[in-house]
Amino acid sequence: MSDGPVFPPVRGGSDGGRSGGQPADDQLGSGTQATPASDASHTGPIEGAATAPVAPAGALADEPAEHLADVILGGDADGNAEDDSDAAESEAPEDASEDQDGKKRFAWWVWALIGGGALLVIAGVVIAIVSSRSGAPAPAPTVTVTADAPTPAGTPFERGTGSELFQAIPATGNQFTLTALADNAAWVDDRDAIEAYDATYTATIDGAEVTLSVTIGQWGDADEAAEAAKVVTAETVGTDTALSDVRAGDAVVGNLWAPLAGLPGDATPAGLVWTNGSTVIALTGPGDQLQRFYDGYGL
Repeated sequence: MSDGPVFPPVRGGSDGGRSGGQPADDQLGSGTQATPASDASHTGPIEGAATAPVAPAGALADEPAEHLADVILGGDADGNAEDDSDAAESEAPEDASEDQDGKKRFAWWVWALIGGGALLVIAGVVIAIVSSRSGAPAPAPTVTVTADAPTPAGTPFERGTGSELFQAIPATGNQFTLTALADNAAWVDDRDAIEAYDATYTATIDGAEVTLSVTIGQWGDADEAAEAAKVVTAETVGTDTALSDVRAGDAVVGNLWAPLAGLPGDATPAGLVWTNGSTVIALTGPGDQLQRFYDGYGL
């Protein structure tokens, strides 16, 4: 395509480009006078000179008409509309492409979230299965079997009338039965007790007769009973003792002194001392029988 109007060169004779009104070099050299182009009497063409066709003004001689339109309009005459439509079409796909990219990114995030959640669920299930298989077996439930409380055998000692404390002394304690009851003058005389009694309980265990001795004394108040119990404990239990509460329901009613090392698990002699309000009780006998008797005794 041409950048502007192109005019063909004016072709002359054999000199290859000079106009018919200009003398040739050989003519000037021969001394022959050329007829001026401006001679008015000469109206016809100069003899021996070739005339070139002159293109109409504003037109191209050698270019087709359609190229002329290209030159005038600065481009393809029938391509401008196509260029405009092509530009519009090129913008539309860009917008559509951006929408598609946005949708793809959104879909990617959605699938990523779904995939991540699925992985977490699967991981939790796997961990639970592995833990259940590799963990230690669950411990068997603890079953506590409570044996029936032993019942006393024999007939309790027949006591006569006496004080309130005398009547409150239990006739039995678990399988043990009261077989003797007498006054204890030593606690009255030496420990300043108001009254005191020695009680004897017996039972047959594994074919052998077992005897427990219990001394019960009454003092004026709980403080006096506690002081007297400390002296009795040193004589009955020893000096290495463990102190704990004596309860009646939720109420603390006294103290219990027991061997610091615990009661023996066999027939080795041992002792317990406790208070219940203003009353002091001292228990002696085979060590393996004292705890059960204490748990079931009524004072």
